[in-house]
Amino acid sequence: MVGALAPGEDLSTIQAALLNAPALVLCGKAQLLSHADLDRRATASERENERRSRMAKLDALKRYVLLCETDAGARIIKIAAVTNLGNSLLGLLGSSVPRKEHRFHTHAETLGLAATRSLGYLEWRAGPCLRRACQVQSLLELDAVSLDTFLAVEIERHGDCALEPLARALAHSHAKGFFHADLKGFHAFVDNVKVEKDQPATYDLRWIDLARVGFRLSERQRVINLYQTLRFVVPNRPEAQRRFVHAYCRSSGWLTDQPDRALAKVQKFLAHKYRTHPLP
Repeated sequence: MVGALAPGEDLSTIQAALLNAPALVLCGKAQLLSHADLDRRATASERENERRSRMAKLDALKRYVLLCETDAGARIIKIAAVTNLGNSLLGLLGSSVPRKEHRFHTHAETLGLAATRSLGYLEWRAGPCLRRACQVQSLLELDAVSLDTFLAVEIERHGDCALEPLARALAHSHAKGFFHADLKGFHAFVDNVKVEKDQPATYDLRWIDLARVGFRLSERQRVINLYQTLRFVVPNRPEAQRRFVHAYCRSSGWLTDQPDRALAKVQKFLAHKYRTHPLP
């Protein structure tokens, strides 16, 4: 077992979770989490149904997230088994997805962009071969609200005007060079919310699921994030998409004088993805 944990973390409990996660879940000593647990709009039955669905295929899961009580407090433990040749090679080279996520997460924390704290990682090895690894995180703040949940309320109150603060918040993340390769509304949380009467709230974005992020935003990555926002976050209406992209251009300085060109570029990428990766 190799890795690095923050001072005071409960090494024995985290090791047990890494080695025996399915058994701990089945006996009730750890709780299997899903994206439904992050959505305040999800009902208790919806959360339970998703949890049961994942429990039914627990032995086949290669990546899963646990909530564990430790001597240092409640912890989120993200576990990743070796699933392919690429993961195996990373292991042989002395790395793992959780080790990378810990490094990226820590960097995001220094930029003020992470929604939680990374408290370290562990790797279970058989000689040089990586078997399984985990990253340990603090819990979200009790009042943390996902972007999906927050934006739904803002759009109901203010219509498409609510997309302009979203554009500014994403531009703020991009201004720090940040790129999230899986930008969805349940991977972002709102922070520093400021409310003015009869106006949409303004806020910053804090992120989770930081295994695949970057910190030197390229032109292509910018377009990818905008396409993902149109596909997964912004309502699927031409006027809503136009309003969001135009506001993003004003806030970010990207194609500021040609927002329609920016919109066409993003929509072209979006149309390509709908053809090649249709929604289920």
